[in-house]
Amino acid sequence: MNSFLNNRQRTPKVLFPKSLEEDIYCGKLLGYSHPQTSIYNVVCTDEFLSPSIKNLIVIGQIINIDEDEKYFSYFINLDDNARTKQIINFVNKPVTEFGQILGVRKGNEIIYYTSEELMCESEPYELINDVFSRNTGILETSSMLNKTAIISGCGSVGSLVALELARTGVGNFLLIDNDVLSYHNICRHQCGVSDVGKTKVDAIEERILQINPTARVRKSATLIEEVSKEIFDEFLNKNSIIIGCADNREGDVYANKMSKLWKTPFLSIGFWERAFVGEIFYTLPNGMPCYQCFYDEIGIVLERPVNTKFYTNEKNLEKLNFEPGISVDINYVTTIAIKLAIDILNIGSENYIPKVIDHLDQFTLVCNTNDERIGGEQTKHFSYPLQIRKGVDVSYCNKCADIKSCVLLT
Repeated sequence: MNSFLNNRQRTPKVLFPKSLEEDIYCGKLLGYSHPQTSIYNVVCTDEFLSPSIKNLIVIGQIINIDEDEKYFSYFINLDDNARTKQIINFVNKPVTEFGQILGVRKGNEIIYYTSEELMCESEPYELINDVFSRNTGILETSSMLNKTAIISGCGSVGSLVALELARTGVGNFLLIDNDVLSYHNICRHQCGVSDVGKTKVDAIEERILQINPTARVRKSATLIEEVSKEIFDEFLNKNSIIIGCADNREGDVYANKMSKLWKTPFLSIGFWERAFVGEIFYTLPNGMPCYQCFYDEIGIVLERPVNTKFYTNEKNLEKLNFEPGISVDINYVTTIAIKLAIDILNIGSENYIPKVIDHLDQFTLVCNTNDERIGGEQTKHFSYPLQIRKGVDVSYCNKCADIKSCVLLT
């Protein structure tokens, strides 16, 4: 009962886009309402609703009032000479439905009222500035909004990569995955039960837009090998990075070929059995060995099979005597790779201070545990848990060694 009374005593508060104060819009307000805190979060109006923003509801409306306390709305028409003209239309005071708000604009000021005619506190916000305000001094928001991440594989790894890059301010995403989210994915994926049955690219798009509704997201519910050249033309440029997060190395070889064609960086994230070790590989378009060179060599260097990344390979579980890694192990390695991706995206940025790229090799192994009961004899490569192992050199493969540069191998 006391909790109920405390909630009743809260002064209702409206969070709204600052642009509404400078607009002439009259009509519905869309967003989220939270009765327990008496907060109304206005995200947008139905005039400017992006079809990619999901799950918004009508939480009120906005109307104008003049000096004589008469309510009116605007109509905007085009005359024969295609010039904009405004027509004032006087109306009765709108009826506010229970649980919604009414915004009354007088000049540049907007006063909000609940359906019980209680005056609300109001707090304007500027979406981009406020969402990314805690990044100030570390990342330049205007620069990050121009960056693009092409994510091949939107499972446990790709979902975390996508959402963390969205939080840094990356403004453009191409999501590639042909799979549907299932219940067995939930314990490692960034999405939840409400997303089961959706394609993974759809589920991740919604989560990105919950962080930044202005982000540009393109989805390809297919394998990266089936993505058209036109789509790559649209997304690959000097501000892009391709990140291989799928469960097979062949897909990463192909992704790296695309990065070479468009001269963009490539980053691969993979895991060994039970995610006891994760591997991070990157190459820049400046003459470094590519993923094909790495693929040809790494089995010899580490004395292990290289045909598969094990962490999400559900189809092979019947043949294997281990389970894919748990979320915390996958996320630990992936977070290091995301830091590397941010460094790569900011190469050449004047005021950016790199976090990890100057301290990692082109190929880095990250150990979650060196207990041989989990990792078997491969734990011999690691001295202690959480070890970041460097010193595994990647050389040009035989086909590239003569010219000391990677070629597009067929």
